[in-house]
Amino acid sequence: MAGFEYKQAEEVRDAFARHACRYLFLGKSGAILLGFPDTTQDTDVFTEKSPQNGARLVAALLELGFDLTADQRNEVLRCKDFVQLRSGPFDMDLVFAPATGSRAFNTHGIGVQTSRDSRSAASKISLRANRRRIERKTESRSRVSSPSAST
Repeated sequence: MAGFEYKQAEEVRDAFARHACRYLFLGKSGAILLGFPDTTQDTDVFTEKSPQNGARLVAALLELGFDLTADQRNEVLRCKDFVQLRSGPFDMDLVFAPATGSRAFNTHGIGVQTSRDSRSAASKISLRANRRRIERKTESRSRVSSPSAST
């Protein structure tokens, strides 16, 4: 299976936004969104634990091309703490926020994408700024580590 890349993160973001899912990208997939020039084997997604969000996630996952079994649909609908999906265009781990962890979705965080979230534009601007900073740091490091042409 191919690694998870920026383009796929955009596809997840768009599908989750169309279905008003509440989520955050975690781990290396979050770093990729911020411009880290790499891939990861799967994406880790921290999701709000609510029946409404579970139903929205099922619809979004089906739209993305995940072939969910009846058991997997049920696990997502009932917001099982941890659900591994290996039957889609890439691997995804869903981590459902405990009831007390849901307050993370009420703050301005990277990856929160809902069509009703008025902070989405600010999040996108912040993502672009962070990505440019990371690109500059990466370029700077590559210049320092490159062998100099001192002959």
